[in-house]
Amino acid sequence: SPGATLAISNAGRFDATGSYTVGASGAGTVTVTGANSRLRTQRDMTLGGSSAGQVANVTTTTGGSIFVGDNALGFVTDWMVISDNNAIGSGLGGKLTIQNGSTLNHHSRVIVSSFTNTFGEVQVTGANSQFTIGELLIVGNNGTGLVTVSAGGKIKTDTFQFSGPNSKIVINAGGVFEANSSMTDRVRTSLLAGFNGGNWLGASGITSSDAAANTTRSLGYVDANGLVTVKFTLGGDANLSNNVDFNDLVLLARNFNQGSKFWIQGDFNYNGLVDFNDLVILARNFNSVLSGGQIQQLNSGGGDFMQEWDRALAVAATVPEPTTLTLLAGTCVLGIRRRGKKQM
Repeated sequence: SPGATLAISNAGRFDATGSYTVGASGAGTVTVTGANSRLRTQRDMTLGGSSAGQVANVTTTTGGSIFVGDNALGFVTDWMVISDNNAIGSGLGGKLTIQNGSTLNHHSRVIVSSFTNTFGEVQVTGANSQFTIGELLIVGNNGTGLVTVSAGGKIKTDTFQFSGPNSKIVINAGGVFEANSSMTDRVRTSLLAGFNGGNWLGASGITSSDAAANTTRSLGYVDANGLVTVKFTLGGDANLSNNVDFNDLVLLARNFNQGSKFWIQGDFNYNGLVDFNDLVILARNFNSVLSGGQIQQLNSGGGDFMQEWDRALAVAATVPEPTTLTLLAGTCVLGIRRRGKKQM
């Protein structure tokens, strides 16, 4: 009922034999606290309904566990496990959905798919929907795990790892994924796996079906204030401002033809190099006019950067697929005037 609260404590248990929804009839709150206390559903768990005000807030503290799916039991108290014997998409169990501004705060470890030949799925979608994980997120613990965040949803974890075949984190339009800065290298290698040469169809890692469907879109990341943040954005949006403009071009120019670089420095294909291919990715989304002073600033570092920029604009105008960029690296056409900024 609206405004209802369920408190599970002192080794208490709430077990649902089918699927379980919190917030279907209005705002709902669940707390799970104390050793051996648990919230369990044998099939799927959904937080939040589809209408305004149907919001759920679920919180665990030390000792509290949540189990979703018929294969989720058997783990130590404190953990959250989403795992089922039925395949992802079957609708028969092992899926956690957080939607419509709902939140789930789990203080400890989260496992998505617990054993070999098991499946688990997490979906976080809708403005202000958030899944916060206090320790480690394991996607595919020898099984197949799928985590999707989109449309204003956010996942925030301390650390994460992939431990199963074909397990992935999918970040689509409006989705955000955050982890501790210690995970920056893992984020980068996971993005490289998901990028898969430019088609965003990697079988594992961090990927995006929305970016796969639109070659001007990508996933970018930034390491700042103790967090590494991954967002769906435009290819070439170095500073994750949701548009590609002169500021992004300057960041790339400062690092052009250099190695050991990151997204914010212009490495948009995750190979560690800032080169002509990255310049073309930026050019495909760049639609602003460069002033004389801006051109002078770009040339101040020496070399022939503006000539390379003109070549990149020409390639970007004629070649839609990133995998074909190197074939036309010799194209050279002058002309730097473009229309107003392209934005997300």
